[in-house]
Amino acid sequence: MPSQVHLRIQQFRKQRELSQRALAERAGISTAGLSQIESGQSSPSVATLEKLADALGVPIASFFADPDDHTLTVEILTSNNRPVFSARQGAEVVPLGSRYHSTTFEPVLIRLKPGGEMSEELFGVKGSVEFVRVLRGHAILTHEGERYELAENQSVYYHPGKPHNWNNPFDAWCELLLVRSR
Repeated sequence: MPSQVHLRIQQFRKQRELSQRALAERAGISTAGLSQIESGQSSPSVATLEKLADALGVPIASFFADPDDHTLTVEILTSNNRPVFSARQGAEVVPLGSRYHSTTFEPVLIRLKPGGEMSEELFGVKGSVEFVRVLRGHAILTHEGERYELAENQSVYYHPGKPHNWNNPFDAWCELLLVRSR
């Protein structure tokens, strides 16, 4: 895990005067798991990053931001200035949203290796709608017990609060552009 991610999670928790137990309860994760993440002993899954961002009221991209650089009025984003976070379950996360500006939506690039998935189990996060476009490859969305196979250049909208997960049972990497409301 990039060293600043666990420190930023801890910083946001302390700024909100939350105990580890309180944040873990809000995020729906175990206190022991949060402790391991904050100490840098464990890397969170994509789903856990989303749950922590929701519980803290911040975009995932803020976990990767330089906390001292809030003076930008225009933020130009390129692929070489975006962090790549290797999560568990064979997933990579590239936050595409603003690290410094508050927005009502959050774009994230998700890369799933063959056999990879966003989470070990179905999960739900806050938000009224999530949009996903398959940029490369194929992926399976499981949403409320139904499986949907999406191919390159297909898109889907769904409610992210309902139990769901993305996985890649195919032989090639896939890339998903995920945009969710905040």
